[in-house]
Amino acid sequence: MRRWYFFLAVFTMALQTVARPVQAEEQPAWVKAFIAQKEAGPVENPPASLSQCSYKGKTVYYYPPVCCDQMSELYDEAGNYLCAPDGGMTGDGDGKCSDFFDSKKDCEVIWKDSGRRELSITGVKAFQKRCEKSGGIFMDCDAAFAQLCADATSIDGRDVICSCKKGTNWDPQEGCR
Repeated sequence: MRRWYFFLAVFTMALQTVARPVQAEEQPAWVKAFIAQKEAGPVENPPASLSQCSYKGKTVYYYPPVCCDQMSELYDEAGNYLCAPDGGMTGDGDGKCSDFFDSKKDCEVIWKDSGRRELSITGVKAFQKRCEKSGGIFMDCDAAFAQLCADATSIDGRDVICSCKKGTNWDPQEGCR
């Protein structure tokens, strides 16, 4: 009976080691730099993400297309670009790894953009002025706007949002565009 408990304990530890997500400090330096670059840019819609998968026995990183006819990106463990599994005009990527979705295993999202940005605009009033001047509607987020404020910007400790007209998006430098 003791052997079974020992076997079960070893098996459980092995399973946890294999199944646990890669922690940020364990990610390759290029992954950390890739994420930092994406977080420094504008918020994508849908939010950008990066997944770690196993493909043909190797660790790869999949960055899905963020909009329209853009290509996805697949990188090897060293950060070398491999191919575009999907996206583009046809939605089929560049054709160099068309078996990716059928062959990939153990994919896990290791990063998803929260959509929050600290802006260099000084103060909430300046943000409000830029928002309204470009045709947007300014909102100071609170519990009443919780659903609308998922992509809020934090300024001076307050979450605020600029709701732009349909078909336009908020840009920190240009306002609604």
